[in-house]
Amino acid sequence: MCIRDRNTKKKCVEIRTCPETQDKLAMQKSADFLKAFMLGFDLNDAIAMLRLDDLYIESFEIKDVKNLHGEHLSRCIGRLSGEKGKTKTAVENATRTRIIIADQKIHLSLIHIS
Repeated sequence: MCIRDRNTKKKCVEIRTCPETQDKLAMQKSADFLKAFMLGFDLNDAIAMLRLDDLYIESFEIKDVKNLHGEHLSRCIGRLSGEKGKTKTAVENATRTRIIIADQKIHLSLIHIS
């Protein structure tokens, strides 16, 4: 795989295959890795996207679940994260997921169970 950050005007990353690329899903895995890293997941969690086939990311906004405004929205975000991140960590450990709370968006790293 070749990854280049050449296009600084558009602020995008170019991904393309090389002649040595053997995995047909390498492009998709690379895109998933970059997306996970840019959303704020830990580097080790983003690398897991390359190694595990059943791992995917789901993103949503808090307003998609419940329409909140002002202090109610910030209180909801505070309750999700908990004091010093304890609630978020407890949910991550209980569900074997990784959670990123970025302003009003929630990003979850999940394992597909079939």
